[in-house]
Amino acid sequence: MLIVTRRALALAALGAAALAATAAPAAAQLGGVNPFSVGVSGGAAIPVGDFGDFAKTGYSVDGIVAVRFPASPISLRGEVGYTRFDLKDSAFEDEDSGGLRGNFRTISGVANVVLTVPAGPAVTVRPYLIGGVGVYNSRTGVSGGGVTVNGASQNRLGFNGGVGLEIPLSGITGLGEVRFVNVRTKEDNDAVDAIPFNANHVAVRFGIRF
Repeated sequence: MLIVTRRALALAALGAAALAATAAPAAAQLGGVNPFSVGVSGGAAIPVGDFGDFAKTGYSVDGIVAVRFPASPISLRGEVGYTRFDLKDSAFEDEDSGGLRGNFRTISGVANVVLTVPAGPAVTVRPYLIGGVGVYNSRTGVSGGGVTVNGASQNRLGFNGGVGLEIPLSGITGLGEVRFVNVRTKEDNDAVDAIPFNANHVAVRFGIRF
């Protein structure tokens, strides 16, 4: 099991921002265009596989920092995100255990590579492929009887990949995408709080970049 330090979560986000801040001026000098952009996205997070047996469809929100290089289909995107799922009754050993409710959440810092599919100048919708790796801080919480108990948070490695569409608008760029996200939460031991499966889900997101 690969476990990273808590500091790595902040470094992943700061690293993406620093890369954007340093790359944008250089690229602007070369191509005359500032490729630096920021944005937000959000949407549904749909659990799949074993995780789908225990978690309900949740939601995710993300902050975006992007750097597009002139005359290149390759760009970089850093994201800081929050994703939350409510747990089904089947997540508890006793489904009639006093109305207990549970949730699973992650806070992530992710670095992605984006490949924009070449299209003609008259095409207003630009398809792209996206994939990357990041650090996901995960935690499970249980509440009941007016009391909430949160489990210990863990930093885990995660991967994502998918497809999207960009729509250039007046002064902003709209985007929509579908990605598969694999968070490596699986633990092969008998600990009480061990999770025997990875938190895999499909993220369907819409957003804008400025």
